[in-house]
Amino acid sequence: MTLHPVLMDGPGRAPSESSEAYRQLLERLYSLSRRGTKFGLERIRDLLRRLGHPERAFPTIHVAGSNGKGSTSAFLATILARSGRKVGLFTSPHLISLTERIQFLQGAGLRAISQEELLRAAAEVEAAEPGFGEVSFFEVLTALGLVAFRSADVDIAVIEAGLGARLDSTRVIEPEVAVLTDLSLEHTAILGDTIEAIAGEEGQVARPDRPLVMADGPRPAMRVMDRLAEDIGVEEVHRLGREVDLAAHPDGAFDLDLGSRTLERVRPALLGQHQGRNAVLAAKAALLVDPGLSDQTLREGLETTVWPGRMEIFHREGEPRILLDGAHNPHGARQFARALGHPRFAGPRHFVFGVLGDKNAPEMLEALAPRARSFALARPGSLRARDPDELVRLLGDGVGFEGPVTVAESPSEALAEAKRRAEQDGGWVVVCGSLYLVGDVRAELIGAAEWGPSPGGAP
Repeated sequence: MTLHPVLMDGPGRAPSESSEAYRQLLERLYSLSRRGTKFGLERIRDLLRRLGHPERAFPTIHVAGSNGKGSTSAFLATILARSGRKVGLFTSPHLISLTERIQFLQGAGLRAISQEELLRAAAEVEAAEPGFGEVSFFEVLTALGLVAFRSADVDIAVIEAGLGARLDSTRVIEPEVAVLTDLSLEHTAILGDTIEAIAGEEGQVARPDRPLVMADGPRPAMRVMDRLAEDIGVEEVHRLGREVDLAAHPDGAFDLDLGSRTLERVRPALLGQHQGRNAVLAAKAALLVDPGLSDQTLREGLETTVWPGRMEIFHREGEPRILLDGAHNPHGARQFARALGHPRFAGPRHFVFGVLGDKNAPEMLEALAPRARSFALARPGSLRARDPDELVRLLGDGVGFEGPVTVAESPSEALAEAKRRAEQDGGWVVVCGSLYLVGDVRAELIGAAEWGPSPGGAP
């Protein structure tokens, strides 16, 4: 299967105190983004060869999938950091700052790469590829992350795939363990329009003679994965619902069956029942890297993970509660809608919603509308954003939503409208539909010094 070019972009914000050199770097990087990218591994392999193979300087874990891969990566990196390791974490997209994509964890500490460190990594990459040449935006970011992790002398790195796995630039690593999270019909114009095709692309995260930890899923996808694992020569497969499993308690705790041991009544820091699935995948992958990890380390890692924009609550005394979640496709929207059914989120819910043009907006709105009292629609900060006027028609003609629906000029105006409605009835403001939209709103929320995210804790 040939993957077609796709336009990738993201928020290129720079804090006001940023250096001119950093601003110029952002400009060069986003000029690459605007010209799009072609999939394939030849360019990134050649670049890494000229950089002295930074991907070989430390062991890695590779995480792919349609939903939950970012949360799973964050859980996994936190567990490993709690074990005393210095961990690199590479993820995408970012919510506010490009530096969020390259992070370092050690003990209970987490920090994004500094602008100075990113500039040094960029200088090293540009010395090998002047002006970044013909390398794509994401390929450059992959190289920057690997170079930065080598320079920081990390003990291990958790690498999240960008889009698919087979031809994604992160595929150049040779991981100790591969992880495949939930699959869904995501990026169908690029990865294929059937769940079997999606599994064939995402499933290439598996490696010969290495273990694979994976979520369960639709039978057609699992049949593809069974064949792939055999053809690739995977060492062993640990599938959710088979070799590993979990049981949910009504109060939000989980019992995690990791095969070799069971962790009882774990409360992942990331909210939502679906995070139990991500937690068990992360814990099992961590154990495969280090079978000697203690139950306490596993539990502390899962219960202290920080991952902004995923079931994240902002609340200030006297103000409506605001819930942010990156639900950005039908599968994620359905999981999010189920999570909203918990008594913790009872009350009217006023949605701020925006979506990218390549997403299945009708199915997303169909899942979310029954949980909504109103919608304020906005265009996310992306070149690929969908026209909110189209969403008005989908809500009316397709979903039959009968509550108030407004179109805002910006995410900021949509947030203000939803807050006004929530103030009137004591309800929630709920922001979802796109990580770009969540980033837009989150940037505004943390811009006010008195705002801050509520402590975690499963509902």
